[in-house]
Amino acid sequence: MIVVIGVAISGILTFGIGLLVGLTLLLRHYFGPIGTAIGTAALLIFAGFLAHWTRTSLRDSQKEGAPDAEFLSKVFAWFIGAPALLCLAAALLMLRLVFLK
Repeated sequence: MIVVIGVAISGILTFGIGLLVGLTLLLRHYFGPIGTAIGTAALLIFAGFLAHWTRTSLRDSQKEGAPDAEFLSKVFAWFIGAPALLCLAAALLMLRLVFLK
């Protein structure tokens, strides 16, 4: 059951990243490099939020001493940490669009 919830959360987060990338490209179209910078900042803030959420979730699961704390830490690391890395990759791609134009 936990894995199903993790996959659902990961899918929702990945969809949110896709929306942020689309918004960044839309801002780039209308405002040029400044719009790309704003969208990239939003992507980096979202990645920071995901990294913070992963860290606090891992710490809380280990603090409670649950018998399946190791399994929960792996679930959080893969299903929340992976979209954070995807978000960072998207932000780097947006920065590449700014500097190589």
